[in-house]
Amino acid sequence: MVNDPAKEVRSNAQKLEGLPAHFADRTLEKSYAFAQHLDTQTNILVGVSTAVFLFSLSRVLSEAAGQAPFVVLSFFAGLSSFVGLFAIHPPKFMRKRGQEESLMYHKQIIGFSSPLEYARQILAVIDDENRIIKEYATEIYNVSKYYYRPKRRLFHMARNLLILGIFLSFVTFILALL
Repeated sequence: MVNDPAKEVRSNAQKLEGLPAHFADRTLEKSYAFAQHLDTQTNILVGVSTAVFLFSLSRVLSEAAGQAPFVVLSFFAGLSSFVGLFAIHPPKFMRKRGQEESLMYHKQIIGFSSPLEYARQILAVIDDENRIIKEYATEIYNVSKYYYRPKRRLFHMARNLLILGIFLSFVTFILALL
């Protein structure tokens, strides 16, 4: 049986139709999901750090004997909470670098004078698949580099501060026993 090359080309074109935009859409969703997951982890870390900070600070203020480990722990837990709060919404210098914004970015959207003007821009983009991919690529890149990355750095810093505080508090406790 002889294959019809024209039929095969049409079949492949139908399979690929819309695939780049679908791929970009899924990638963008995944980027936002990573950022949301990191926000959840950060919220948990801030809660734990704050609880440890308040507990250790209450021990320090009660003037109980052997409070040195609690001083160390309260210092690092407080610092971890503070950095964790910045991980939820990183400072502007960490997330804003003059990057090009896509048409999907909320501040870009509100920059239009009317919904009709924004609709015209969207219609101009959807007529050209390469422009669609460019807009998606810009948004995915910006979310990954200027939104997720700063959050991740600050989360890791907050987590490491809490771990360091627990470790140093333990060492201080052991030294106090000797």
